[in-house]
Amino acid sequence: MAEAAPPGLRRIALLLLAGLGACGGGDGPPAGAGQGAGAGTEAESSGPPSGGAAAVETSAGPERLTGYLTVEGRPEVALCRGGALSVDGPALPDLLDLHLALAPGLEPLEGVFVDVLGEVRSDDRETWLDALEVRRASFEGWGCRADEAGLVLDAWGNEPFWSLTVGPETAMWRTPEGERSYGHDGPFPLPRGGWALEGVTADGSVAWSAQILQRPCQDTMSGAYAHLEITVELGGSVYRGCAYSGAAWDDGP
Repeated sequence: MAEAAPPGLRRIALLLLAGLGACGGGDGPPAGAGQGAGAGTEAESSGPPSGGAAAVETSAGPERLTGYLTVEGRPEVALCRGGALSVDGPALPDLLDLHLALAPGLEPLEGVFVDVLGEVRSDDRETWLDALEVRRASFEGWGCRADEAGLVLDAWGNEPFWSLTVGPETAMWRTPEGERSYGHDGPFPLPRGGWALEGVTADGSVAWSAQILQRPCQDTMSGAYAHLEITVELGGSVYRGCAYSGAAWDDGP
């Protein structure tokens, strides 16, 4: 899927600071692990955060990394898997905007949870994260957890509250009234951009349908950022909210 990457998030930061909810941007697929196929060992993008012209090596390709971003001094992510990396790369301005918008600013070294697609690069002096795309960011919620390896998509919305958790074979729809499990078809790309996803019952009938677009999306209550916008049609009602892709989507649903 060769659609364009989403625009910068600086306006999201301004909207967050103004206390408004917003979703907007251009279409484009979530970048998956396949983007890193055939990646070489020579760095072609940004150099090490400390500068210099040392020979740079990179990981085999882009990978999903989660952790807590702090910006006191040099920007750094304390990784959920352990260790910490300073941050550089094309998505660094987006990360700084999101930290500015989401962190309360009441304490030094405030950490904002981030989910980033990037490459780990190193030279003879240090190792750092070359951030390529931000998938999620929040000050509260999410956090480090190990239950998302089989996730295709996680989506939610407010007023009324609802959530949709999609695994490789089943999708769970939840509201305050209860929850129900469905089979599903998709997500598969649409000709004009975005993706479609359908929930099916045991007899194969379509119970709900969803359209997913790659547009920066802000949770209307918590302010959390996600890289996808979703609309679900179910039982004659339309539900709108935010979503993010999981590892099972990145690997090719």
